[in-house]
Amino acid sequence: MKRTMFIMSLAVVGLAISAWYQGGMDLLGTGVMAGILMFIDVLPMLIAAFAVSGLVQVLINPQMINNFLGEGKGLKGVTLGAVAGSVIPGGPYVYYPLSASFATAGVQASTLMAFVVSKSLWDLARIPMEVAIIGFTPAMIRLLVTLPFPILAGLLVYWFYPGLTRQMLPVQKMEEDKQ
Repeated sequence: MKRTMFIMSLAVVGLAISAWYQGGMDLLGTGVMAGILMFIDVLPMLIAAFAVSGLVQVLINPQMINNFLGEGKGLKGVTLGAVAGSVIPGGPYVYYPLSASFATAGVQASTLMAFVVSKSLWDLARIPMEVAIIGFTPAMIRLLVTLPFPILAGLLVYWFYPGLTRQMLPVQKMEEDKQ
């Protein structure tokens, strides 16, 4: 987290210097104002997403999650993660905090991988808009071509990164809190 904040801070400073160099204080101020307006625009969604995430953390029974999606659930957990990713509404402001809640509850990393990849590729809520914009046949071909990827990504994590669940940030924090 500290490394990410350091890199983001460097990016902000570098881009601010570049904006100031190219257009002076006017361009720098325009960029800062665009960022502030974007923040104000997404703030309600962020508050709602983190509220959902926090409520999921207190409402989900960790034992139940472990029974269905915890370590060692393999293909069953990966498949459930992929299905959940396709039906849960909302964008990244919703599903990443939700993923963190699932990780804290003990969901295995391979299931979370299938969940996130499925949300990106199979989001059922986007299909009507996709059909309206690019047409039925291209949308269905895109859906069929990407169909195996969430489960494949989850299985690859399951087979090649079996200890990844313990390295995920919410799980690390929870283990640090216990100590």
